[in-house]
Amino acid sequence: MEDGGTQGDAETVARVRITDATFSLDTDWQFTYVDDRARELFGLEDRDVVGRSIWLIVPELAGSAFQDRCAEAMGRGRSLRVEQPVPSLEKRFSMRLYPSETGVTVCAREVPPDEQRGERLQRTVAETITDAVVTIDGDSTIRRANRAIEAVFGYTPAELIGEPLSTLMPEGYAERHRDAVERYLETGERTMDWRGTELPGVRKDGERIDLSISFAAHEDDGQRFTGVIRDVTDRNRRERALREANDVIADTEADLDEKTDRLLEICRDAVDTSFATLSQAAGSDYLFDSVLAPADAGLESGDVVPLSSTNCEHVIETGETLVLDDIAEQAPALADRAGNVDLGVGCYLGAPIHVDGETVGTFCFYGDGPRDQPFTDWQVAFVEHLAAWIGNELERQRYVGRLTALDELNQVVQAVTDEAISQPTRAAIERRTCEAIAETDSYLFAWIGEANPGDQSVEPRAEAGVEGYADAVSISVDPEEQESEGPTGRAFRTGEVQTVHDVVSDPDYRPWQDSAHDYGFRSSAAVPIEHEGTIYGVLNVYTGRVNAFTGAERDVIGLLGKIVGHAIAAIDRKQVLLADSVIDLEFRVTDVFESFDADLGAGDAVHIDAAVPRENDEFVVFGTTDEGGIDLVKQLIAADSNWEELLATRETDAGRSFEVLIVGPHLLSAVSAVGGRFVEAVIRDGDLRSRIQLPTDADAREVLDSVRERYPQTTLVSKQEVQATESDARSGPAVDVEELTERRLETLRTAYHAGYFEWPREAAGEEVAELLDIAPPTFSQHLRAAEQAVFEMLFEESERP
Repeated sequence: MEDGGTQGDAETVARVRITDATFSLDTDWQFTYVDDRARELFGLEDRDVVGRSIWLIVPELAGSAFQDRCAEAMGRGRSLRVEQPVPSLEKRFSMRLYPSETGVTVCAREVPPDEQRGERLQRTVAETITDAVVTIDGDSTIRRANRAIEAVFGYTPAELIGEPLSTLMPEGYAERHRDAVERYLETGERTMDWRGTELPGVRKDGERIDLSISFAAHEDDGQRFTGVIRDVTDRNRRERALREANDVIADTEADLDEKTDRLLEICRDAVDTSFATLSQAAGSDYLFDSVLAPADAGLESGDVVPLSSTNCEHVIETGETLVLDDIAEQAPALADRAGNVDLGVGCYLGAPIHVDGETVGTFCFYGDGPRDQPFTDWQVAFVEHLAAWIGNELERQRYVGRLTALDELNQVVQAVTDEAISQPTRAAIERRTCEAIAETDSYLFAWIGEANPGDQSVEPRAEAGVEGYADAVSISVDPEEQESEGPTGRAFRTGEVQTVHDVVSDPDYRPWQDSAHDYGFRSSAAVPIEHEGTIYGVLNVYTGRVNAFTGAERDVIGLLGKIVGHAIAAIDRKQVLLADSVIDLEFRVTDVFESFDADLGAGDAVHIDAAVPRENDEFVVFGTTDEGGIDLVKQLIAADSNWEELLATRETDAGRSFEVLIVGPHLLSAVSAVGGRFVEAVIRDGDLRSRIQLPTDADAREVLDSVRERYPQTTLVSKQEVQATESDARSGPAVDVEELTERRLETLRTAYHAGYFEWPREAAGEEVAELLDIAPPTFSQHLRAAEQAVFEMLFEESERP
């Protein structure tokens, strides 16, 4: 060993392992001490090197990592480690550097070839893997770090080597770490799972991150701990977002609106944008249902903008997710849209909301300016997943709403059907119909209107569930007026159910969209109250559901209109039967056969004695004639489209009776439409003479006009108000016709005129049932019920004191 080192050098050497080769350098890089092992290791046995520059003795170390690390150790006043190859010696050295006031002491050992190969392999692996690898000593000083460390923490390996591991820890964790290391070194006890644990870390820029760490202890010039570190911040964020979203979806207490609001917030955090919206397309408009936005953005739930001003138009049109990390670069055609310009939007991620196979809206996220990092595949998939769930929930909600509405509507139909029997007036039936609808959970309110023939406006007759709506809106049946293009006007004109599936997007509903917003409905139905071709009014029903009144719901609500129409017609007919006075009209149609494109023979007289209504604007007429008259009837059936079918002919004491099915618009339907009744008619010598009776408040001119439209040669013979006829009365107690239902009364009439009650019977029960277009058991049921009602009235009256 060569002497000549300083006292500081000797103290330093005393602290190192005696097996290492040791030499000391001053601040001018000159040797101040070299021991025998160092001479042997570096091939300096015969040379006096103390006082000489190391760069002259070992030129290959000049400008090497060795020089840099020595300078760093002296500059920082901390010991460091470096490995340095010396090609001329065909050796590789592992050296520890101990700085002092006078320079640096180096303790070196040769790295064996096998160890070099192992270390090279370790370094290759460490530098190749994407995870960060850090090695610390027993003092928690970083001794080695791979290149991947920079991606995780922002530090280069050179910046970290020699630094305490606490550099990468949040405040408060350094002391816990030192205690754990000391405990392990003293007792071998591990305070955590070394195979894998999660701990927080701190990046160079101060950002706190989540780390997954696995580590092991080993010997390498002393105790070493090597850890493999992975940044799991994004993974944890994803797992947290999924967990929170699942919790929201599983929440049975929250409604769909509350859930979508919370999902918007969770998803916005997950994709890291400023804006999050759930919106729906309404024609050319775009309605924001739910909005998360900066306070100064001026965007709120309920706002409506043109669809063409948004990026979402592309999603609505294509039905596909749109991902734009930089709108200006990736989709310059969209960059100048008002929504992007006004809000400063530079990136966009939007997924479609599908309901019943239709794209109804978007679940979208957008931010200020282009993104620093592109939207990841996971972020896109997460947005699409939640958009699909929202669409499924909306579809389920719509389906449940339809079932609920259908169930409630069936109950309304049943209630109106039952109550129509006992309601004495048209106004009472209309009022109860509206009330029954408004009492449901599926519908908001209802009203019934009728057309004013004077100014062709629609005036309300009944209303329930709302006050003043029908008076506040303007509706017309004049096809020249815009106010007739809504569902109510169309229902009056067509006689068919008219619906609006979304009042926000329907262009024909614009005149009433403000009212729709004020009263909170999204769909409406206008249902003709109709019976046998006569429209008594229109029932209007409103709901907050979008796309309501489809399928079975539409069919049932249409049936409700027919039931109410039938009930009103029955009341009108009963009023004629029970009225103290009626309008008696007699008219004549000369040369009635000229209206047909056929050469009809004169035949004998044909008497039409009665007409009984059936469903769908059909009547069965009963008449008598002789053999020649039957031929005339057959010719009429062949020539007149209203005379559908000869149902039966029979020999009677008065000649030949017949029954004919009449269909379509005709005199009988016109009379029935205003609550009138047919009295008699006769065709003789080519002329038709007929008598009808109408309620005193009916429009007789309207009835005559409908007859003249078919038979222009019609003339009015007489018109007078007369006392209601009692010609059908028999001696004995009177029968109150009002106590019979419409169906029972029709059954009695048909059976009577068909000769069912004659002896022997002229028509069997099956034949009468066929005339009524019902099953024989149903006929028997109606007939027994009617007979029971008549007998009760007869006997109760006759037995009354």
